[in-house]
Amino acid sequence: MAAVTTTPDLSLNIHQNHAKIRAEIDAQVAALKAQIISLLFARNTSIPIALLPAEVLEKIFQFFKTMQYKEPNKLLTLTWVCSHWRMVALNYGRLWTYVDCTNARWAGECLQRSRSLPLTVQLPAQSPVL
Repeated sequence: MAAVTTTPDLSLNIHQNHAKIRAEIDAQVAALKAQIISLLFARNTSIPIALLPAEVLEKIFQFFKTMQYKEPNKLLTLTWVCSHWRMVALNYGRLWTYVDCTNARWAGECLQRSRSLPLTVQLPAQSPVL
């Protein structure tokens, strides 16, 4: 059985062709993903609940907030309905005015989203401030 030898030029050429094919496939996959996202967005924006005006959504969000006051992280579920709800919820400062300092990351998000509105702050039981 004869050994197959490859020259450095042939190995490099095979590697370059493989990389080129892979890059072309990756570009096609990225284009298809973008098209799928665009189609999903168009579908989601056509459902009636996504057509509610921001003022109506804010009233719904405020009611939801009063019902979930002890579990403020449940407010995030409002941002999962559709992109319109997400945009309105994230920009509705009153939704984020309860700041639970037991979770520093969550508290930071609430502080940022609440803008400069008055806050209700919950500190951990072992807080040195108390």
